[in-house]
Amino acid sequence: MKHCCEQMTYMVEEENSIVFVSRTKEYGVPILDGGSSFLIIKYCPWCGKEL
Repeated sequence: MKHCCEQMTYMVEEENSIVFVSRTKEYGVPILDGGSSFLIIKYCPWCGKEL
């Protein structure tokens, strides 16, 4: 899937630093506590585009 910029695509698909939920089309930063929780982000941290 194509995301807002190349850096976002890399972070979602390769690094897994950003979570993308295709069902709800939400992006987020994972909370590393052993669960599946994440903080929703509304703007791309790299290009600033609204997600």
